[in-house]
Amino acid sequence: MTKKIQISALQTGFVLYPTVLATGIINMPLLTGQVAKQDSWISPLWASLAGFIAIIIAYQLYKSFPEKTFIQYSEIVVGKFLGKIIGFVYLLFFLHFNGIVIKEYANFVWGTFLNETPMIIISVIIMVFSAYAVHGGLEVIARLGQFFFPFFCIPLFLFLFIMLIYMNPKNILPIMENGVMPSMKGGVVLTSWFCELFLISFFLPHLKNNSKGLKWGVYTGIAITVTLMFVNLVVIFVLGRFSYYALTPLLTVVRYVSIGEFFEHIEAGLLAVWILGTFVKITTLYYVVTKTAAQWLNLSDEKLLIFPLGFLQVLFSMWIAKSFQQLSSFFLSILPSYFITFFIVIPLIILLINVIKNKIVKAGS
Repeated sequence: MTKKIQISALQTGFVLYPTVLATGIINMPLLTGQVAKQDSWISPLWASLAGFIAIIIAYQLYKSFPEKTFIQYSEIVVGKFLGKIIGFVYLLFFLHFNGIVIKEYANFVWGTFLNETPMIIISVIIMVFSAYAVHGGLEVIARLGQFFFPFFCIPLFLFLFIMLIYMNPKNILPIMENGVMPSMKGGVVLTSWFCELFLISFFLPHLKNNSKGLKWGVYTGIAITVTLMFVNLVVIFVLGRFSYYALTPLLTVVRYVSIGEFFEHIEAGLLAVWILGTFVKITTLYYVVTKTAAQWLNLSDEKLLIFPLGFLQVLFSMWIAKSFQQLSSFFLSILPSYFITFFIVIPLIILLINVIKNKIVKAGS
C-alpha cells in the first residue's frame, strides 16, 4: 500500500510565497512603473483580486474532487477525450512556464555576475539541483520551502527597511494624478504573478488539515500583496522617476546602501535571496510539470519522468526570448492574458460545467 503524501497548509504557504515573489521582486517594479508611474505601489491591490479568484476556483474544484488535481478531475468533468486534450495543453503550458522562469534566471545570473559562463550551463546546474528535490517528492519540496522561507523573507525585508533611510516620500506625489486607470493597468501586468496562486490545486489533495487550505491560500495572497506594495514603495521613495527606466530597480536601490565603510555592496545578499527564491519556484514548477505528465499518462511512478522532463524544460528555456528586453516585452503584452486563460478562465469553465452537471443530476433524481 502506497503511503499518502501529506503536508501542512502552512508549508504550502511557505512554498507558494517565494514561488510567486521570487521573479516578481526583480521584474515587477520596472514593469508596473512603466505603466503606472508613481502609482505603481497601488497596482498589487488590483492584481491581488486575480490571485484570490484563482485560489477560490481551485478550492471549489478541490471540494468536489478532494483526492484529485486539476489534471485528473478535468477528465471527469468534460470526459476522457477532451480531458486528455486539456491535460496535454496544460503539460505544454507548464513546460513553457518553467522554461520562462529558467530563462529569466539564467539571463539574470549571466548578465549580473557570470557573463563568461554559457547560459545553458547556468540553466543545467539549477535544474540538476531541482531534479533531486523533485525526486524526493512533495514532502521534501514542502520542507525545503519551510527551511528556506526565513532565509528568503527576513533578509528581503531587512534590505527594504535599511533603504528607508534614503527615502523621499514626496516621490509618490501626486497620488493618482491621472486617475485610477494607470494603477489598474499596472495591476493587469501583475495578474500574471498572482494567477500563479492557482498552483495550490496541486497541493490541496495532500493537506493534512483540508479545512485550512483556503485560509492559508488567502493569507499567502495577502502576504504577497503587502510585500509587493512595500517593494514598489521603497523603489519609488529612493529612485523616484528613475525607477521607470532602471532595468532592475530593486537591485539598483540596494546598491545605494553605504553605512560607514563596513556595510556596503549588499546587493550580493539580495542576489542570494533572489536565487534562493527562484530555486524554490523552479523546483515547484518542475514538480507540477512532472505530476501533470504522470497523471496525463496514467503513470503510478512519476520519478521515471523527472530527468527527461528536466531536459525538455531546459530546451524550452533556450527557445524563449533571447534578451531581458524581449522577456520584458513578453511580460507586458502577452503574459497577463496567457496566464489568466490557463489559471482562471479554463478552470472557471471546468468549475461551471461541474456545477451544471451536478444540478442536472440532482434535478433528475
